Amino acid sequence: MRSLLFAMPDVISGFDLLARLPNLGMASIAGNVDENLCEVKVCDLVAVKGNIKDYVKRLITSYKPHLVGLSCMTFQHTSALALAKLAKSIDKDLLVVLGGYHPTVAYAEISLDEEVKASVDFLVRGEGEATLGELIEAIQGKRNVDAVEGLSYKHHGEFQHNKSRKPLDPDSIKLPNRNARITNGFHIFGKCADVIETSRGCTVDCSFCCITQMYNRSFRKFNIERIIEDIGLARRAGAQSLLITDDNITLDPARFEKICEAIVEHGYNDIDYFVQASVSGIVKLFRTAGR
Repeated sequence: MRSLLFAMPDVISGFDLLARLPNLGMASIAGNVDENLCEVKVCDLVAVKGNIKDYVKRLITSYKPHLVGLSCMTFQHTSALALAKLAKSIDKDLLVVLGGYHPTVAYAEISLDEEVKASVDFLVRGEGEATLGELIEAIQGKRNVDAVEGLSYKHHGEFQHNKSRKPLDPDSIKLPNRNARITNGFHIFGKCADVIETSRGCTVDCSFCCITQMYNRSFRKFNIERIIEDIGLARRAGAQSLLITDDNITLDPARFEKICEAIVEHGYNDIDYFVQASVSGIVKLFRTAGR
């Protein structure tokens, strides 16, 4: 069986002038699907130049996947739906899976959309590493589709929503498979770039953020040995810059310090690191420093 996973080409206006980054979630899913059951390829459409629909059409026609996966945030939903329609126009029997933040947060709404029901077969809600693998097993008759947690599937043309999947144990998540990518050209300020994570989730329930709806109010940490191994793999693949895409890496300042020490110890401090961080983990120190 063959699966082809697409990350959408849409980016925040102006962001691509500074950086072009791969979708880490897709690479992580590729690293966690049993390769004996399914070959997984990842296509980051942000790196594709020219007509996106023509490129996708050629790729699907040549690769002939059995399943196409589309990951989207809310502002990318229109693009994902257009590609779902395109995939079905190429092969009506092609299975289309929609996942990511938007299908997780708004699954009840979008599962009622007639265009979605016509072009999408499954919705993956929440983390996809375990769910997609179990869906592939269900497609191959190795388990029941109604038992796959975190999955919505069509029955008689209407979506049925299985039980939500609890946040995964970090120790159960294998390293991303960056070799599954078929696109390249990722950079931050012109330097070859990649993306890693050291944790998932955040305990702060900000009104503007959907992280707690994706992961609940959890903060799950990957062990430092795994983090260092992942940095080493990205570095050997040519990365000169790394975005640490954690939702809130400074929630545990002492751990963040240990990660930095381990980076130095392993000689990986020749890389430029970028983080998105909150002051919530260090606000007490800030309060002490100010008046």
